[in-house]
Amino acid sequence: MHRLLFTLLFCFALSPFSYAEPLHHTSLKDQWDKEHTLTPETQWIVYSHHRAGGEWVRNVLTKLDLAPLKQHKLIYVADISAMPGIISRMFALPKMQDYVFRVALVENAEHVEGWPKKENQITVMQLQSFNVKQVHYFDDEIDLEHFISEHMLQTQRPASEN
Repeated sequence: MHRLLFTLLFCFALSPFSYAEPLHHTSLKDQWDKEHTLTPETQWIVYSHHRAGGEWVRNVLTKLDLAPLKQHKLIYVADISAMPGIISRMFALPKMQDYVFRVALVENAEHVEGWPKKENQITVMQLQSFNVKQVHYFDDEIDLEHFISEHMLQTQRPASEN
């Protein structure tokens, strides 16, 4: 029994994960139609792909006053590809232009094909030179806020506190 368990764990450890591969060097437009590019310095991606999740992210980033996100080595990516174009142009984009932070917008789902996501959850990826080190999922605003304040605000603390 122990041998079987060891063999299964060994095989699992060697098996590839869909998000273990480097993310595409993606360049997306933000809500002001400016290029927003993933760089090797990016350490965090907050990825929303449903409307409620987008509201959670907006609320958390606003409440924690994280603008500019680049200072925290963070990019917020919102997948709006399922939204009809006229709705995004008339309602969503004007609303997003009131945000104090940039939002990289996915208008074509192929740009994020293979990115880890779960239905009705926010994905937070920790990166190292385009490689996904860890993936975290959040199904509510409170847990997302706690995680971001705990992990992403470390860049503002003095080195002695990190």
